[in-house]
Amino acid sequence: MNAAAFSHPKLLEFAAAVREYLHGQNCPLAPETAHVLATGMVDALWRFATQYAPAGDVGKHRDAVIARAVGWMYDAEWLVEQWVALRLLDRDATHRLIVHDWSRHCD
Repeated sequence: MNAAAFSHPKLLEFAAAVREYLHGQNCPLAPETAHVLATGMVDALWRFATQYAPAGDVGKHRDAVIARAVGWMYDAEWLVEQWVALRLLDRDATHRLIVHDWSRHCD
């Protein structure tokens, strides 16, 4: 993962959303823990794409598969919608979902 990604505003927003979601699931997290979780999930998304969607076209996989691949055992649609809202994923007419700026993140 790009070192700058750890403090990127998108990642900070995603960490806050994860923390809020899990608090609602009766699983409160410290902000620092939510940040580590969010960072790991985004890194896992990029690794999943590298292996199973090398063109960045992760939308060929169901939301549930993407969620499980990054260790998210809650609402897969919620996760994907968060990533789309934050532009970590982009909607695509051909591939359904693609990793935003994939050429900058892929190996």
